Amino acid sequence: MKIINDVAIILNKKEISGSSILVTLFTKKHGKVSAIIFNARNSKKKHLASLMPLSISDVEIEIKNSSKIITNSILQHSFQNSMNKIEKLQLLFYIAHTLNQVLEFDNPDEELYNKSIEIIQYIDALDNELIENIDFERYILITFLRRLMVVLGIFDLNQLVNQYDLLNQYNDYVEYSKTSVLNNPNSLITLLNCFEGYINNYFEIKLNYKKILIL
Repeated sequence: MKIINDVAIILNKKEISGSSILVTLFTKKHGKVSAIIFNARNSKKKHLASLMPLSISDVEIEIKNSSKIITNSILQHSFQNSMNKIEKLQLLFYIAHTLNQVLEFDNPDEELYNKSIEIIQYIDALDNELIENIDFERYILITFLRRLMVVLGIFDLNQLVNQYDLLNQYNDYVEYSKTSVLNNPNSLITLLNCFEGYINNYFEIKLNYKKILIL
């Protein structure tokens, strides 16, 4: 038996049988981990709240043979600003869903963990009126996907620009990041679709922001 203690972004949870819940976490030191909570119905509310998706929590996980069991968890941060703003909540769910899709189990990536925390905190702190701007929402998604590709070592700007003919669109994205002025509204849509498509092809997954966000 082994005990690990770590801090984690809660990516997902689902009931698997009776009162048992399977929780998927992105931990700082151990990477993506799935662990079970037994007798969840009898667990304290604070314990369950700390394992809600998009929470940041300290977790204690007991490893027995090939099974991982959450024995304790303490909520560190719950991003309450985002819980009350649908645009923020949608963005955070997309980030959690994307991380869940691209991460491999038990493969630590502390840099990606830290970058993910940064962008989650950034979204949570955004002005509510600003986040209602659809172009800005697309800009946030593109920035997240770009950062994800950079950290994972699969971002090759020249290849992307040439493969998808994105030179003008990428230049518009850079200009928007500096001035908040968008020359062509379709540029961000095209760039977002291409970045997501590139990641889907690379990892053989099926990300689709249109199923999570209303843009």
